[in-house]
Amino acid sequence: SRYQRDRFEWNYEEQKAFFDFVKEQGVLVGDNRILFLSTVHTDDEIETIILALFNAFELFSSKGIL
Repeated sequence: SRYQRDRFEWNYEEQKAFFDFVKEQGVLVGDNRILFLSTVHTDDEIETIILALFNAFELFSSKGIL
């Protein structure tokens, strides 16, 4: 429900910081913050995406945001 989503959703500043960090790691993030993965991506690009998200989750969880 919308109530549950709003209860658990990060605030805007935290979301922006997270996705800005992912972008700085070389991953294209759309304005709607949706990440797309397709069969056109190379193994190196997939590795970049995985590493960027791993680093972002690690950083933000160490700060107590996640």
